[in-house]
Amino acid sequence: MLADTAMERSTGRLTLAAGDFNEPYHQDGDDRTEGQFDHHGASVTWSTTKAIGDSGFLDSYREANPGPGRRTELHLGQ
Repeated sequence: MLADTAMERSTGRLTLAAGDFNEPYHQDGDDRTEGQFDHHGASVTWSTTKAIGDSGFLDSYREANPGPGRRTELHLGQ
């Protein structure tokens, strides 16, 4: 996907990626959050979302809800 979108961008086209990548946002697993939730002191750089971010994509959820340590689950009815 990243190679294809890089090719599309090189021609001036806009690209959009959407989906469930089955891992948290890479900036939510660093030393700022290692003691929160169920991290148990672990600091993890999630490779899939990091590669997507490094290629120039923005995470729309994190754009609207910035900052590490924010829960990523949806809380319906709240």
